[in-house]
Amino acid sequence: MTPNEFARTSQYNYLYEGIMTTFPALKNLTDTRFQYVASPMSAEWTNQSYDIFYGLADAAPGEAGGFYTVGSGHISEAYANLINSVALSLGENDPAYQKLLDQFNTTVKLYNQKYQEAVDAYILQKSQGSTDAGSVTEWLQTPAGKAYQKALAQFDKQMDDYSAAMEKIVEKIGEPLSSAQKGLLTDQMSFVDGTKQVITIPRTIIGGDLQGDILRWQKLASNYKAGISVGFDLDVTMNKDTQLSTDWTATLDVSTKIRPCHPVEIEQKLNIQRILLDEHYSMNLKAIGCNTYPITRGIWYQDTFVRGDMKIYESGTFRISDFFGPKGVLRLIPTMMLVVYHPIIELTVSTKTYKQEIREQLKAYTGPFTFFGLEFDASKAPKVLEKEEVTTLTLEVADTQPAQLLGVISVDKTTVK
Repeated sequence: MTPNEFARTSQYNYLYEGIMTTFPALKNLTDTRFQYVASPMSAEWTNQSYDIFYGLADAAPGEAGGFYTVGSGHISEAYANLINSVALSLGENDPAYQKLLDQFNTTVKLYNQKYQEAVDAYILQKSQGSTDAGSVTEWLQTPAGKAYQKALAQFDKQMDDYSAAMEKIVEKIGEPLSSAQKGLLTDQMSFVDGTKQVITIPRTIIGGDLQGDILRWQKLASNYKAGISVGFDLDVTMNKDTQLSTDWTATLDVSTKIRPCHPVEIEQKLNIQRILLDEHYSMNLKAIGCNTYPITRGIWYQDTFVRGDMKIYESGTFRISDFFGPKGVLRLIPTMMLVVYHPIIELTVSTKTYKQEIREQLKAYTGPFTFFGLEFDASKAPKVLEKEEVTTLTLEVADTQPAQLLGVISVDKTTVK
């Protein structure tokens, strides 16, 4: 890759490549979208507070592009509205139902034909004076009309049988929807919110053992600070020699703006293009801890109903675009959180570029330092290792910095058919 090509490609693409390499199972996920957090977010659900579960796991993403923000809508609430708006199928797509319907319609035609024959026979006898019946109904009870009456009764029974069989099929087709609607009322969990109110929502859990992982990572971080060599769960280097086999931009909307991978506050003061084009440019992001945590929903959540082509009663309160349109709450369903602990950023450039483009800006800058949506320690300046040819800047988090979200993986329901 040429230096210009490297500089034109977002550093988020290179980090995404590293994440997919670290967690290869993520490559196999279909119809998913990976979003980086738009701004620093702590991962603090280890206290088992349902309030945090509700505020994060049940929250719909606020944006549909490549960057995650917590939206105002909730998955469980929007799902309930969708389920209660689904248009119940009447069997129009069921072969057995269609066969019975065809038989029913054929029998109706036969019934009408036989009834017309009875009417014609009654009129003929009436004109000949051979019957005293005052109506077709009365005439069907006479010896002359009983054969017609018997045939009509047989057709009546056949139509009743076909109708009963079709009703059973419709009931069977409607069972999943009925079960889903009941699940919303039975598979629930409760918590006390910040205002001391008891909130009840359908069961939603962030899996894994974040609390146990953090305890393990804290011990590793202590060893690292003591100068003891430790391994890193995430270790990604980005430079012009990096090869891309994944395409993060393919997960984005066309209109999504690629954000810079440097502190937004000093973007206007740094010549980012020159830094990226520097012959010695290299950025390394590593983290002592990094893991994925699945979001699971109870039996109340029936994924088969969450589709962009689902038919609903649009004459009611909602339209399908309210759920799966550009601002639809169910457009993206979060299924996994990517968490990092004690991230470290190392930026290497030529000493000449450092002196001309970075050094003075760092002296005047007071923070916070934010890279890739992660917050680094703003209480002290970055560590600078200045050599004759190259200079390396190192950013670390504060000792008290909790685990942070790096990204969220969601199923893109607008692509599911």
